[in-house]
Amino acid sequence: LVQYLVYVIFYQRFIEDSILNFIDLCSVSNISVFILTDDQYGYYIHGLSPHGTTDVNMKEMIMNLERESNQMSGTRGLQAKSDEQTFIVQFTGHFRSQYNVLIGNYQRQNSRRVQKRTDEKDAELLMRAYQSINEFLCAFITRSLPNDQYTIQRRRFLGKLLNYDFQTSALIGMAEEALESRFFIDDEKNFTAALFTGHENSLFVWNMATFLFIDYFAFNYVLAAIITYLLNLIAVKIRLSFGRRNLSRKTLIPKNFLI
Repeated sequence: LVQYLVYVIFYQRFIEDSILNFIDLCSVSNISVFILTDDQYGYYIHGLSPHGTTDVNMKEMIMNLERESNQMSGTRGLQAKSDEQTFIVQFTGHFRSQYNVLIGNYQRQNSRRVQKRTDEKDAELLMRAYQSINEFLCAFITRSLPNDQYTIQRRRFLGKLLNYDFQTSALIGMAEEALESRFFIDDEKNFTAALFTGHENSLFVWNMATFLFIDYFAFNYVLAAIITYLLNLIAVKIRLSFGRRNLSRKTLIPKNFLI
């Protein structure tokens, strides 16, 4: 408990916040991220660089960051003159159906790559399918799709307090008929719920339960601590392995290049 309080109150505020660093990395890399935790529900991190491109040398990168710190360039937010980069998203049924068509084509091409040695033609088809998904998502964010628009709004106080959006939940049954997707500004960085770091409380309870269970039967708190540490280490390694595999499969990045 003391470790958790020190991490939240002191470490994140005065040393580094890995979540904010990740969002900054998205902006510096000019990469936006969609995280779909359900068919029509997920999160969006807006990583579009206010400088237009990030394919620059170190000198230009430093100059771009300096101009940004002096407010001599645009802002990083999705909306004009805003800094909000993280959103909770409810997608329409039409958007999901379009996405399913594109991702289905990509997965078919990718399965061929896995099953046999990819030749130049198959590689081109795979990259074309991947590019189609990328172009579709970019067009959606820039509001270039007439049939797939979205609105941006702030969460209500009760929704923030309970981490639950009543207006969104009431529309789940009508998602197919909804005309616009909804982006809720996510100041609390709730997208971490889809990451391993977002389950810290559950992992803490699990570790405590494991420690108490072993200590109760073994009457040895040292042994309980060692076994709890090993089980936690195994869980981290399993999550890392599956996470790398999932990321490689969905981003076309070979696992050897993931760090």
